[in-house]
Amino acid sequence: MADNTLQEKVNRDATLMLRHHFRGREDVLVANNLLVYYVKDKPKKRVVPDVMVALGVRGGDRMSYFVWEEGKAPDFVLEVSDSQFGHFGISRVSEKGVEGSLALDFCLRNL
Repeated sequence: MADNTLQEKVNRDATLMLRHHFRGREDVLVANNLLVYYVKDKPKKRVVPDVMVALGVRGGDRMSYFVWEEGKAPDFVLEVSDSQFGHFGISRVSEKGVEGSLALDFCLRNL
């Protein structure tokens, strides 16, 4: 979830660009703010990346992403954060086997 309007715009635009890039591919999921559960039967073991891409899984809508059902962690996550909040989401998701991650850090005071 975005902490401010600029983060919301970046999250939305990144999601739209990635969906456009992978359009026509039924084996790619692009999502934003989707709960990712990474330990079966432990509902508190979850993260919510700002934007995520999972290759080789069914695209389309879902309520949540369960790593054990999909057979893999997301391949890419983007976490947009203001420097005062840090990169907590990226480090936790990366520990769960994400292949690529990108942290976009910005400060509204500099815009």
